[in-house]
Amino acid sequence: MTRPFRLYLLPRPRLDGRMTNRLAIWLVLLLAAFVALDHFVLGWGAPVYLGRKFMELIQYIAFWR
Repeated sequence: MTRPFRLYLLPRPRLDGRMTNRLAIWLVLLLAAFVALDHFVLGWGAPVYLGRKFMELIQYIAFWR
């Protein structure tokens, strides 16, 4: 019995749900870049904006309870 021919152009990703070191480093760099952008460009306005939107979301969800 022969196995079917499969052509893999890219390596198959691991989908086991583990956080790798590479992923952790990218997440930290992304977070640091966001904080730096918020400080130098937005004047620390992002946490206030996100907090207000989160409160709106909580009120919207509480309506459907």
